[in-house]
Amino acid sequence: MAQEDLILLTGATGFIGFRTLVFALEAGYSVRCAIRDRKKESTIASNPAIKVLNLAQTRLTFITVPDLTVPGAYTEAIRDVTHVLHVASPIPLSNPMGHQTAEQSFIQPAVRGALGILEAAQQAGIVRRVVITSSVAAIIPSPVWRGKGPSTQTYGPANRIPTLKGPFSSSPEAYSASKIAQLNAVEEWMEKEKPKFSVTTIHPSWVLGRNDLAGTAEDLLLSTNRFALDIVVGKKVDAPKAGACVHVDDVARAHVLALGKSVEGNRSFMLSSPMRWEDVKGILERNFKNGIEKGLLSLEGEQRTTYIDVRGDETEKILGFRYLSFEEQIKSIVGQYLELKSLEG
Repeated sequence: MAQEDLILLTGATGFIGFRTLVFALEAGYSVRCAIRDRKKESTIASNPAIKVLNLAQTRLTFITVPDLTVPGAYTEAIRDVTHVLHVASPIPLSNPMGHQTAEQSFIQPAVRGALGILEAAQQAGIVRRVVITSSVAAIIPSPVWRGKGPSTQTYGPANRIPTLKGPFSSSPEAYSASKIAQLNAVEEWMEKEKPKFSVTTIHPSWVLGRNDLAGTAEDLLLSTNRFALDIVVGKKVDAPKAGACVHVDDVARAHVLALGKSVEGNRSFMLSSPMRWEDVKGILERNFKNGIEKGLLSLEGEQRTTYIDVRGDETEKILGFRYLSFEEQIKSIVGQYLELKSLEG
């Protein structure tokens, strides 16, 4: 990494994006955050996870991009940028469709936002790599990933799904369709334009772990942490869920490591390790007896696991790190949940 390396980061106000920001700054990069609302700047800059880094003022800067779907949205934001981490994308837990169509809520922002980044990077001329946050939902059929259909094959980073057409019956289905459409659109653009920079896509499974932007226990439910928290507070979930998770720290770490010169670009990384939702009970018993005794946690929660063969081990080998365990994931999010509950009284 050269001293003049500058990252443009989108999605810094989100669960994965903020953690990626912290890892990028810790790695020594300077980061320019593209935010939709200028008011969010203070939220990020004043967060304890940022303040503890004691950064020089030039290491973390901000630029407002109100609408990532309009042509030329990133023209100014990408000036002097050498790397891009494009994390921003609508998610079903915090962006329900409401009165909008799936195209308006999910697919258009995902596709247009990614292509806008690529077009701006090509115009800028000095960008060396773009890393885009995708999902296993882009490469595993939705019924299989959501536990509604059998897993009959091994899924890895080379799998692809044709772009789907609606209508879609739910926000999660629309989200999966948006990730499929985004990945296909990015790869088609790269094949057609053949830019000087490379693109890497990151495909995490269910992402769990501490959310430094959460100010209340309720805030923790606005991400996939909800799936773990539903169990620990005693909910009994009827629908099975795929047994594949990854710690948010590993997702953030992978984004930053994927920028390295020694890591080949124009590839995809799947981030996932096998787990069982039924194991949450034992993790609580080993680590959070006090929370159980106080009635803040319950051993009555139920969530069935459906097996899925997701191969994320190649990522560990290429990027040179080991995934944090499912126990570490649960300890991270439950520990924060108890912290926030204690503050609420």
